[in-house]
Amino acid sequence: MHSDQAFQVKHHKIKSLTRETHSSQTDHILMLIKKGTLNMKYQHEVELSKNMLTLIRPGVAHTLVSGEGLDIWWMGFCPSCLTLDFEPSLLQIFRQIRLGALPVFQVSQDRADFINRMFEELESWRGYTSDAADE
Repeated sequence: MHSDQAFQVKHHKIKSLTRETHSSQTDHILMLIKKGTLNMKYQHEVELSKNMLTLIRPGVAHTLVSGEGLDIWWMGFCPSCLTLDFEPSLLQIFRQIRLGALPVFQVSQDRADFINRMFEELESWRGYTSDAADE
């Protein structure tokens, strides 16, 4: 799957999630779990909970196994569309995952609050640019 946009930002609230198998994609995906639990399977099954991030690099098939009481921010982006390079620290973690690092991270409440605000700003900016393009 390749999106027709340089990046997408979405906020989801899901009471109960059943198994969803996703094929691989060309975009990088970053997801913040604000609340609830999410079981995902990459090569191994992992459980994500409050204030956890997961990164899904391009070409990695994954399955959403189950979830309860979820409040999730999700962002997909195309580095080449945004003219991002893998050398800067911005994308270094995706390189580490490509080399075998586990793509799940626990973050502090302060860091989770900051990331949440960043997602909110990106969603607001994305809506603003979409509205301007329609005029």
